[in-house]
Amino acid sequence: MIRLIVCYSIFFLSSCPLFSQYNKLVWHIKTEKDTLTKQIPDWNYTLSVGLNASFTDNRNLPGGTGDNGFSGTSAIDLYVAKPLGKFLSTNEFHYQVSFFKAGDHGSKVVKSFDNLFTLHDWSIRNSDESRWNLNFIAKISTPLIRSFEGGKLTSENSGTVYEKPGNPYDISFSPGFKCIINNKLKVSLSPYSFRFYGVTDQQIANAEIYNTGGLNETTGTYRKSITEKKGAELNIWFDWNIQERIVMEYRVDFSSKYSASIFKEGLFNGLFTTKVKLISNLYLTHRAILNGIVEQKPLKPELRQTVLLSYTMAL
Repeated sequence: MIRLIVCYSIFFLSSCPLFSQYNKLVWHIKTEKDTLTKQIPDWNYTLSVGLNASFTDNRNLPGGTGDNGFSGTSAIDLYVAKPLGKFLSTNEFHYQVSFFKAGDHGSKVVKSFDNLFTLHDWSIRNSDESRWNLNFIAKISTPLIRSFEGGKLTSENSGTVYEKPGNPYDISFSPGFKCIINNKLKVSLSPYSFRFYGVTDQQIANAEIYNTGGLNETTGTYRKSITEKKGAELNIWFDWNIQERIVMEYRVDFSSKYSASIFKEGLFNGLFTTKVKLISNLYLTHRAILNGIVEQKPLKPELRQTVLLSYTMAL
């Protein structure tokens, strides 16, 4: 009996290091796997903020806006993206506001530009490596600061407000197909799109500042919004990061009317952001906003561009 107990004790003690080593090995593999998973986040967040005196150049703009001058400009760019998996999502929020003194407005400070523009692209694909996607694009554009005629921030004679949040607003939806050509270039083609344009203030609608559908003969008031079905729309994303020194983010779209082609009565819009790294997260940034008509001859698109310092960080 004593021999049996001794043999069992020797067997148990000799087995303990084996169990201990096995448990430690399993624990080590699990920790490494968890660490590897955390290194690839599902969502990426990038914020860029610019606030300084800058040089603004305006070309072919209506309303008597000054061609160029030094201005106080604030720009905010927020990117929220899910770059991996079968479901992909990119969401961009761009806001820029500029104030400056122009000769044709005397010594008063006027608002030369104020716009919040968001671009959302949601897509789904068969596999993680597929280059082709079914996608849905949504765009929203509206000002955020109240202003009067000519960009004035105050009105001496209680005049009509020309711009304020939601006045005007421009919303469009475009379902289609997207091709990821490479990590720099993506192209999306939508066979049709819908546009919702208008104002939320009845007084602004009555002033007929924007084309929101004219007079409603039934109610005797002016319409505040229009809904239209547009034709084909082509969207292009170009992103190029050169060793964290030069960053290019270009967004271009071409759209047509439902009854015509892109090259006849078609429109194009572009947002071009180029950043040159100075030190650390500080960049010299050039922003250009382009709007025009494809068939216009001679071609004179509306162009707004500014140069400013910006601070960029990944959240």
